[in-house]
Amino acid sequence: MTKSLSVRLSGIPLGILEQTDEGALRFEYLDIAKVPISQGLPLTQKTYGNINCEAYFAGLLPESIEARMAIATKYSVSPNNTFGFLACIAHDCAGAISLVTLDTPILPDEIHALKTVDLLDTELEEHIVDLPYQPFFMGVDGLLISLAGVQEKAAVCVLDNKICLPLEDTPTTHILKPPIKRFRSTVQNEYLCIKAASALGLSVPNVEMRKAGIHEYLLVERFDRRFSNANHIVRIHQEDF
Repeated sequence: MTKSLSVRLSGIPLGILEQTDEGALRFEYLDIAKVPISQGLPLTQKTYGNINCEAYFAGLLPESIEARMAIATKYSVSPNNTFGFLACIAHDCAGAISLVTLDTPILPDEIHALKTVDLLDTELEEHIVDLPYQPFFMGVDGLLISLAGVQEKAAVCVLDNKICLPLEDTPTTHILKPPIKRFRSTVQNEYLCIKAASALGLSVPNVEMRKAGIHEYLLVERFDRRFSNANHIVRIHQEDF
């Protein structure tokens, strides 16, 4: 039986991603779509096949073997099953993309009230320690977030300078990055590089070095999010190159 996911941009359905009985992916835009989700998937009435779909949608997922194995184990899917991963964790991805079940209520970012839960410092410390085994803090029920790349990290909300976890489909606002195990000064190194780039006049995100207990981490403001007002976070679409 063909499996289907609703592909949404800023909460608005733009297309349907399917997995066939043979395991191949295919994607088709809805008639209402006015913009493409990717430069590699231009607006068209044709159905995109597995090669095109894997090229874009797999890029929304983590690359680390350890992270993929942990996610695969938790959700009982193959670590090579792109559709299975997207169905399990892709409610909040890079840019404005989210993949949800077809019957998920349509709620545009502009009217999506923030729903979050504050983290105590001790709770945040526990989540950071568990990151190698619980990628993206996925041990928290209902936290369905995907980030590309290899480095251990998590996506969180920062409201009133407090770190929170999003509930339901609330978009995240910041990326939390602890040190890379083999290179213990990566937090300081990235902070220094970003501040140096800023001093040279380059456009850079806001960053902070913080601690949870004894554990240092870098907190990076997402450039693909913005506050429309005090109660709404809007996703800004972007595509990695």
